[in-house]
Amino acid sequence: MKTKHFFVIFVAILLVVMGCSDSKTTEPPPPQTALVNIGLSTNDGGSVVGAIVRLENHDGNPSHIYERIATSQTVNFSEVVFGSYALRITHIGYFTNVSNIFAVQTETVDRAAALVAEIEYNVGDVGPAGGIIFHDKGFVSDEWRYLEAAPVDFEFSAQWGASDQNIAGTQITVGAGRRNTELIVERLNQLGETGRAAQICHVMTINGFQDWFLPSRNELNLMYRNLRVQGLGAFLTTYYWSSSQVSADGTWSQGFSDGIQYYDYKGNTNRVRAVRAF
Repeated sequence: MKTKHFFVIFVAILLVVMGCSDSKTTEPPPPQTALVNIGLSTNDGGSVVGAIVRLENHDGNPSHIYERIATSQTVNFSEVVFGSYALRITHIGYFTNVSNIFAVQTETVDRAAALVAEIEYNVGDVGPAGGIIFHDKGFVSDEWRYLEAAPVDFEFSAQWGASDQNIAGTQITVGAGRRNTELIVERLNQLGETGRAAQICHVMTINGFQDWFLPSRNELNLMYRNLRVQGLGAFLTTYYWSSSQVSADGTWSQGFSDGIQYYDYKGNTNRVRAVRAF
């Protein structure tokens, strides 16, 4: 079993509004600025030296970008122009799984960024949430690299829901499942439906992870080929739902006995295995 080590960088930002000198009436006033102090620490007492701390603001013209390399647990930025900034922190051997946006226009702002150790997983390995890795795209993009299927104990049966209701925007591609689920849940909530496949996935918590979703058609097929065919995951020889709608009446499901993908009516009850991307 692979183990992830989470390195949490706690960011304490102290904004001190710097006084502006009097300007001539014919000149525009200088931009308001602040002193930003960012305190870095890791939860295991590891060194933060070498971490790159970057503030980015692309809303103005020109853009304002500030960058420092940490030599201690405090990184200071002077005369940061007021605005909304993305805080990005990177360190060799780790990647940041959150992007912090904060406003430099108040006296005190506190933000935290988490650095996660870059541990390599193979298909079939136990994932960080206790499920099984079933896809590795080989690199991080759109903030994820791996797909993890939920443990078998969290598998359930449910209707897809939203019968005779078109849900625009769902796709079949790998990487689409999370957004598909959001679209489905939004429509189901509008319709007053409860206990449907996407809704249960959306609120699921497994071993502290709350980022589960109903897989897209192609993600579901990867789960079949890389887990079920290999005898992994304890799947049943029945039909499983995807989050990819076909029409107002039906959506894609897949038989886990033969691997065939079917047009399936939304009012039917099928098995569901939630997945997460990280």
